[in-house]
Amino acid sequence: MSTTETGYFKQIAGVSKTIVKGMGITLSYFRRKKATRITLQYPREQEKLPPRHRGIHFLETEKCIMCFICARACPVDCIDIEGSRDGSVPGSHVGDKAWLTRFTIDYGKCIFCNLCCEPCPKDCIHMGQEFDFSGYGRGNLEKNLLTNRVFTQADLAYTKDAAPQIEALAAEKLRQKAEAAKKAAAEAAAKKAAAAAAAPAAPGATPAGAPGAPPKPAAPAPAGEAKPAPPASAPGSVPAAATPAPSKAAAPTAAPKPAPAAPTPATAAPPKPAAPAPPAKPAAPTATSPPPKPPAEEKKTE
Repeated sequence: MSTTETGYFKQIAGVSKTIVKGMGITLSYFRRKKATRITLQYPREQEKLPPRHRGIHFLETEKCIMCFICARACPVDCIDIEGSRDGSVPGSHVGDKAWLTRFTIDYGKCIFCNLCCEPCPKDCIHMGQEFDFSGYGRGNLEKNLLTNRVFTQADLAYTKDAAPQIEALAAEKLRQKAEAAKKAAAEAAAKKAAAAAAAPAAPGATPAGAPGAPPKPAAPAPAGEAKPAPPASAPGSVPAAATPAPSKAAAPTAAPKPAPAAPTPATAAPPKPAAPAPPAKPAAPTATSPPPKPPAEEKKTE
């Protein structure tokens, strides 16, 4: 037997040995219990995935408030959300005070980072256990989370038809807010004016624009009361007769009253005696005339 034939039969023996060894491992699994078998009859049977598995997303629509936080958190911008928070849109999916017309994720872009689920304030978007989402083209990789199916052309047409209604609702909401703000401002101004009018004026102050109060008339002097006498005049002058004080105007009343009687003139006081004139001073001596000599005393006689 030549060397070529020996190598040929050695190869056949090696392959046969490998087949027997592999089939022995395969046949050994037939003797195991079903719970310990590794092979699963997919897709009828699927392996249980861990709870934190990042699979295809699903949405709890009734909890969504359409806050767009998940769309803003997405690093690849694969989430599209449309809808209204100003009023109902026909054919939309109702959330928590929100009406959604579109909520899609493009799995041709998604990197399964879970950044859209963590910041959700209502905890309504999750990464599920599904992992075999596939299609024949990139257009089939966009999933509509509102219907949990592929986003179709019919869904796209409905979204375009609902867009004008959403814009009209937003414009109406803005108009109502402007009217409410204007009405509130008018009411506040009216309340402020009413409070200013009802506030009491400060003591002694006259309100702006109000006429001044008329002065009160003086009370009339009682009858028979005499005025005090005027001071005495200088010496040598003739005293003047006392003039009666003019009567004050009476207070105005509904019916006229008789004028009060004039006061009686008071008797003038007697004049004081004139003071004596001071003695005349001697004339001062002049320089030309000598002062007069005193008279000589008479000699005493014996």
